[in-house]
Amino acid sequence: MEFRSNNKKFPDIIFNVSKEMQLDFLRMYFLGDGTISKSNVSFTTTSRDMASQLSYLLSSFGVISSISEKEPRENEKIKSRHVAYIVSVNSREDIIRLKKVWESHKNASYLEKKINSKFKSINKMYKNISNDLVALEVRSIKEIKSSSNLVYDFSVEGDENFIAGFGGLCCHNTDADVDGEHIKTLLLTFFFRFMPELIKNGKIYVALPPLYRIRKKKDHYVYSDAELKKVSEKLGTANVTRFKGLGEMGLEQLWSTTMDPKTRKFKRIFIEDAIEADRTFSMLMGDDVQARKDFIQENAKNAELDV
Repeated sequence: MEFRSNNKKFPDIIFNVSKEMQLDFLRMYFLGDGTISKSNVSFTTTSRDMASQLSYLLSSFGVISSISEKEPRENEKIKSRHVAYIVSVNSREDIIRLKKVWESHKNASYLEKKINSKFKSINKMYKNISNDLVALEVRSIKEIKSSSNLVYDFSVEGDENFIAGFGGLCCHNTDADVDGEHIKTLLLTFFFRFMPELIKNGKIYVALPPLYRIRKKKDHYVYSDAELKKVSEKLGTANVTRFKGLGEMGLEQLWSTTMDPKTRKFKRIFIEDAIEADRTFSMLMGDDVQARKDFIQENAKNAELDV
């Protein structure tokens, strides 16, 4: 793949080095593509993926950022072809937390009044509730009407993950691959830590989307590599499609594979051993990156999260 300014990404190693090295990386990146105003610090990139990576990296330091977009513009002095993504940090507390990143910037003095203010930061509209979770105030609640009689979709624009509701169920459908398992673990951690009664009362289910489609006269959906091998041996030569994500499915495919009560596969999540569950979640969501990485590599292909 040829990388250009609008599709470049940070290498994975950035997310596996020490926090001190990550701060040094952010400092160097900021000196090249960072901006300081009297109210915030911001990073700019034309790569949407890199903007998301920046936001994720900042969140690992407990810093909440916002991402805004600036459309391409052209005048006598400036000509741009791609959308610019601006990752901004506005809270005084977060700006102070990132001081090592921006303190050597030529405009560092612009922030002096803000960081020395005795008044409460009005930009911090959230509350920290743990090392990796924040709470936002619920300001309003409204009913969302279904866009069809089968499945309706609360989509995050540009994101293939969504929540679909049908017949009293609300399902967050994650992909069938390793990325999907990661998202599933994040959600289960949230429920386990902050809404354990939902699990104890048997209200949390995991929808199981297919990993492959085998097409020979009709479609056959399979849910693991082992099942793929077994069905392929039975059918012989056939067309096999691996689903990268649920966003690739049309409405009919999503209905027949994941939402149809006659054919869908759900797992109810329950707690069999609370102490072991707590240990597992702490390992998966804690600071020991290598332990988590080893666990995922060893268990991703056959993970069954009946915690």
